[in-house]
Amino acid sequence: VLAFGALRPEARDVFWDRARLEEAWRRGRRVWVVSVRPAGRSVVANLPGARLVAAGGGRRLYANAPAAAGSAAR
Repeated sequence: VLAFGALRPEARDVFWDRARLEEAWRRGRRVWVVSVRPAGRSVVANLPGARLVAAGGGRRLYANAPAAAGSAAR
């Protein structure tokens, strides 16, 4: 379902291409990535410091910022 939506012209600011994601990731602002693939097969494999925040329902949530004190990845 998301793949279809990602191809729509109006989705440009919602679904980023790899280059745009990597640029935003390296700038230091917080970026979130949801993937259905394990880290080794996902776009996050090439993102430095990708941290698994949560996983469930076959999806994984990654972030580029360190966890806040007292929180734990699930």
